[in-house]
Parts: sequence; structure tokens; C-alpha cells
Amino acid sequence: MKITNKEIKEIEKGNHAILMDCLDFLLDSYEENKFDLGYKSCLSDMGVYANRLAEELHKKAQNYGKRAFNNGEEYFTLEEEEITEFIEQYFNNLIKTYNHGRK
Repeated sequence: MKITNKEIKEIEKGNHAILMDCLDFLLDSYEENKFDLGYKSCLSDMGVYANRLAEELHKKAQNYGKRAFNNGEEYFTLEEEEITEFIEQYFNNLIKTYNHGRK
């Protein structure tokens, strides 16, 4: 929906029903845009953090994981508890870093 010249003329004549419809449309559009921007920003952030987390987890596995081979490929494994603890610690450190000095 767009607000048309016809609707603007009706509003100028005092048609409050059309005024309310137009205001409702504008508020919905604003909220939708605000949500979309926030959602896209969140997805972008998650993509960055996911890549960083994967890199850090890979480093940990190389340094502390059990070494395994399969069809000539080298793998490093960690226990589920180690991975869970690492991910939790990773995000807790991020929270502390970004909340430093905030109350």
C-alpha cells in the first residue's frame, strides 16, 4: 500500500478514518523496516562470530584434540563436553569484552 494523493485530499477534508489507516500503514512500515534491519544485522553478526568460533575451535582441536586418520586424512577430535565448554567460554568472553565498563 502507498499513500495516494486521493487519500491525502481526503485527510485534508477531515476524513479521520483514512488518516488512521495511513498512520497505521506508516507505523507498520516503520516497524517492519526496523525489524528487517535488526534481523539482517543479527544474521551478519552471527556469520562473523560463527566463522571466528570455528577458527578458534579448530585451533583448540589441533592443539589439544586427539589425532585421528581416515583414508589418509588427518583429523583432530574433541569430546562433546570440551566443545560445549569452549563455546560457552567463547561467548562469555565476548559478552565481557563488549560490556566492559557498562552498567
